Amino acid sequence: MIDAKLLIAVWASLVTAGSSYASTKWLLPYLHARAAAVEKAPVALRKLPQMTVPILARGELQGYVVAKVSIETDPKALEDKSFFEAFAIDEAFRTIYGEAGINFEKLQNSDLSKLKADIRRNINARMNADVGRDVLFEEFTYIARNYVAR
Repeated sequence: MIDAKLLIAVWASLVTAGSSYASTKWLLPYLHARAAAVEKAPVALRKLPQMTVPILARGELQGYVVAKVSIETDPKALEDKSFFEAFAIDEAFRTIYGEAGINFEKLQNSDLSKLKADIRRNINARMNADVGRDVLFEEFTYIARNYVAR
C-alpha cells in the first residue's frame, strides 16, 4: 500500500508545478508588452554644468549649495528646442535659490525629492512641454558661510 505522506508530497508537487505554469502563462504577455514599451521610449541624459547657488535667509548669506544636475529627457521632444539647456540651468538655479522651506544644513531625503520634483515641474512649465522626465543630482553639497574662504 502507498504511504499517505508520499501521496500528499506528490499532490503538493503537482499543485505547485501547475500553479507556477499557469501564473507564467498568465503574466508572460504582460511582461513582454511592458519590456517592449520600455525599449521604445528613447531617453537622453542632459548634464548641466556645475552651479553654485547662494542661500539667503533673513536677508543674510547662510552658505552655498554646489550642485551638478542632470536631466533625463525625451530626445524627440527636444528636437526643436535648442535652448533647453539654458532654461534648465536657469530653472534649477531659481528653484534651489528660492527654496525657503528647506534647511540645507540639515538636509533630508524628502527635501531632495521635493526639490527634484519642483525643478522638473518648473522646467516643463518653462518649456511648455513634458520634456524633463527626471532630475538627477550627481553632486549636491551645502557649504556653510563659516567654511568659505574669504
